[in-house]
Amino acid sequence: MTAKPRRRPRSLAVVFGVPLVLAAMTLAGLIVGLAGEGLHDLIAWLLLAPLPAVLVWAWVRRT
Repeated sequence: MTAKPRRRPRSLAVVFGVPLVLAAMTLAGLIVGLAGEGLHDLIAWLLLAPLPAVLVWAWVRRT
């Protein structure tokens, strides 16, 4: 029987860094989207687009 290689413990910044950045971008995108029209809408789309892209990437990688 082969022993599993041990993983090094990960720091809190590594574990929660990307989710916190995605949450901040999503919140900012929602606020900017509500704040105005035109350029605000474009900025909101740019801030909101990474979340579904990351979710699809993670789902494809997992399967």
